[in-house]
Amino acid sequence: MLVLHFGDIRAHASGEGTVGAYALHVQCAWRFDGPTGTITGRNDLWEYAGRGERPPNWSHEDGLSLQDQRFGNLSAVT
Repeated sequence: MLVLHFGDIRAHASGEGTVGAYALHVQCAWRFDGPTGTITGRNDLWEYAGRGERPPNWSHEDGLSLQDQRFGNLSAVT
């Protein structure tokens, strides 16, 4: 599930991470398109985008997914 947070950002009650005043939960196939094509989509979460070959026990929860990379590039531009 993709969760997008909007509005005022505050610390999560657990003490880990942050949350927005509003959240949009997306539970279906999705993609973000920009003026020159697709920026990222749901399946990019499971594609390894770190240096070198994919580690044997890599999981998207470890970070370094193609989706992480593309969202990072998107925030760097804005």
